[in-house]
Amino acid sequence: MSSLFDCLPPGQRAALSGLKAANGLKPEDIRIGDVFRIRMDESNGIIPKDGLDFRPKFFIILGCAPDGTLYGGVVINKAVNPNIPEAKQKLHMEIQRKDYGFLTREKSYIDCSKVMQVSVATILTWEYL
Repeated sequence: MSSLFDCLPPGQRAALSGLKAANGLKPEDIRIGDVFRIRMDESNGIIPKDGLDFRPKFFIILGCAPDGTLYGGVVINKAVNPNIPEAKQKLHMEIQRKDYGFLTREKSYIDCSKVMQVSVATILTWEYL
């Protein structure tokens, strides 16, 4: 997989190269296709359940913009929401635990209907899987 640095201009690489996560992960270590466990809430368009103030989700790195913004956020869900339009339901890709060991269910769904964006600094606060 390509490093996200492969798509950044040299000035942006230099600006990000000093950052480091608590677990030792550096921006230049982040690769397209990497998966992170994150906490999402209403500020991300996710409604928490079961009395929590967040919902745990997985975030897949898809690529980056020249300004260093990471694109991904094809969030992995346990099921396809039957209340969304059929066109959006069709934009969910089934994946199985046998192929992705970090999953907690036999099958889950990557929601490709909405691509989210975050900063590298934010990614470094998340749990890398």
